[in-house]
Amino acid sequence: MHRRALGFAFGTPLGAWIGTTFGWRWSFGALSVLAVIVVALIIVCVPDAAGQPATSRLPLGQVFRIPGVAIILAAIVAWMLAHSTIYTYIAPISGPLKRASRPTSPCWSMASPTRSYQSLSTS
Repeated sequence: MHRRALGFAFGTPLGAWIGTTFGWRWSFGALSVLAVIVVALIIVCVPDAAGQPATSRLPLGQVFRIPGVAIILAAIVAWMLAHSTIYTYIAPISGPLKRASRPTSPCWSMASPTRSYQSLSTS
């Protein structure tokens, strides 16, 4: 669990920094290359395992009725939503006012649709 938290804590700001410093295309490209490497490692390293027959699986509705499953899923959804929200809005408000007046990540432009890059670069 702590590795995922480290990924959120360092991966998202690193991606925002790459996007801000080199442009969003480099950030997107780096993630694409990393995804291809991970898929290749999964194909090579993860053993093939037999699955369950379709008749032995629980229907989705019964899975949610297993004690604790619904609350765990709700906690995971809340946690992911909180991370997405804070990383979207923390960059513009965390830096000095001079830095916050220009876009610091692709998320900034989505959060402020009334302000364009053109108007921000001239101020």
